[in-house]
Amino acid sequence: TSYANQRGNTLYDYLFREQQTPHMGVGSGVIISTDGYIVTNNHVIDMSNEIEVVLNDKRSFPGKIIGKDPSTDLALLKIESEDLSVIPFGNSDEIKIGEWVLALAIHLI
Repeated sequence: TSYANQRGNTLYDYLFREQQTPHMGVGSGVIISTDGYIVTNNHVIDMSNEIEVVLNDKRSFPGKIIGKDPSTDLALLKIESEDLSVIPFGNSDEIKIGEWVLALAIHLI
């Protein structure tokens, strides 16, 4: 039996029909300014038609891509909100042994 004759088959339709549901992905980022700029990875937003940013307090905002750089795998997003909590930046020269730090790494090929 040819594939053309199996079009009514549920398994065939599942495997070969056009996808109707959008692909969704999940990633993370950090808010770097109180007016809504967010740094994330480029691979998180690459190929995205729409971006939804959900904060820890469950508020949700549409995100706009401001810029992206595939070579460093970084992207800058913007949400429209005010009074956002931002990640504090430190001075690596002032770190003491035993202090907690967060480092963002860039995968180099």
